[in-house]
Amino acid sequence: MGEETLAEKREWLHNQLNGAIAIAVLATCFVSFRFVGLGILNWKNKKLIGVSLWEDVLILASLISFLPLCACAIVDAQAYLAFYSPHGTEQDRITIFKASYGLSVAYPIACGLPKISICCMYLTLFRPNDYLRRATYCMIAFLVVNAIAWFVPTVAVCQPIPAYWNQEPAKCINYQVFGVWISLPHIVSDLVILILPLPVLWRMQMARTKKLGLTVTFLTGSIGIVGACMRLALYIHRQYVQRPGASQTTKSIAGNVIASYVEPGMYLIAACLPRLRPLITRLHTRLSASLLSLLGRYNGLNDDSTSVTQGWQGRSSGHRRLAPRIDIKLTGQGDFDSLTTKKEDEEVLGGSS
Repeated sequence: MGEETLAEKREWLHNQLNGAIAIAVLATCFVSFRFVGLGILNWKNKKLIGVSLWEDVLILASLISFLPLCACAIVDAQAYLAFYSPHGTEQDRITIFKASYGLSVAYPIACGLPKISICCMYLTLFRPNDYLRRATYCMIAFLVVNAIAWFVPTVAVCQPIPAYWNQEPAKCINYQVFGVWISLPHIVSDLVILILPLPVLWRMQMARTKKLGLTVTFLTGSIGIVGACMRLALYIHRQYVQRPGASQTTKSIAGNVIASYVEPGMYLIAACLPRLRPLITRLHTRLSASLLSLLGRYNGLNDDSTSVTQGWQGRSSGHRRLAPRIDIKLTGQGDFDSLTTKKEDEEVLGGSS
């Protein structure tokens, strides 16, 4: 494989930069929409229902830990771009290693919190099921232990810690080997979380279409597993495939960073999706009512335009003509009351000549 050109390096770094900005904005929007949806649900029922305090706290904590991770990815890309420019300095190189360190420290927390939040959501949604509740508590304990086991060695990757970005002689752990072994239980926990509610969900008494929709919602988080598998493949390639002393390509570095923020970002979005139903139902109801009302008025105008002669005849003879009646009844789903939009008959009186 030929050496990377400067244009290829910049392209990958711009992909990393733009991707971090996009997923940070997307995750913030989904968290905001989640709380709007819960606000609508609680307002309609005049009380707080359907969600635990721990779930709310963990969602906010997940966003707070995820945004610094995206910030580190942005700073890392900008520092690389500055370093590859004609005016690159040693300070740019130090900034690259500092951003890499910050991203590595934020990653286990940003991944662990949304997955624990998903487990808390299972406890709320499937509360009567003893099997699922016990399995979920075991998974929460495993996630906490796994996050701590990843976080502590990452913080103390080098002794002293500043030697990591100053590139000074120090005692450092082999992070490539560590990443391989810690990623395996990480991926296994991802699969268990995705599969855990499915047997209970498909035994519930509800319409098949609703079961399918909820299944797709829960499986959305599987995109995060793609990021975890990408990171594992990169660790394995660097440790066991790449020849010793070979330098890493910008494609490999940027790919690792992209996988590092895609995975927790998708878990955070997946944790918000089931709570968006009240908002989606309200928007669907409003948009449907507006669309049908608009279609009704349009049909009424067409009726008027095709009966101009009858209209003038009615005006001259004092004939009374009824405007089209629009009777639209839309029933919302979930916890919403039925919305009925009705336009009463309107009489159009013709004047006498």
